[in-house]
Amino acid sequence: MKFEESNNYSPISMEENEMLTNVKKNIRITGNSEIDGTVVEGYQCEIDSNKPSEMNHNSWVANKLLYKGNRDQCYKDRAEFENTIYELQDQMLKDHTLNEVADEADEIVE
Repeated sequence: MKFEESNNYSPISMEENEMLTNVKKNIRITGNSEIDGTVVEGYQCEIDSNKPSEMNHNSWVANKLLYKGNRDQCYKDRAEFENTIYELQDQMLKDHTLNEVADEADEIVE
């Protein structure tokens, strides 16, 4: 199972573009189930960093013939991918909650 993570975020200064609003940071994770170097099934997930509870994930069969003969391996790879994305989401939810608590504490102090 191969995983790839991309961070679709680049900081943008509001001074550069005052019309820009609602900048979002999303985390995208992709993975493939491969048999003898051929991609059999693909997986993708995207998590909204501002609302980590909002996560979309999907899978697709890339090679039906190999998939049919290797379903057990694909099921294992899909389960591994799902475990990985849920662990990441759990960590992001934990971090998000800690940040919200810290922000609320800062507001109280101010």
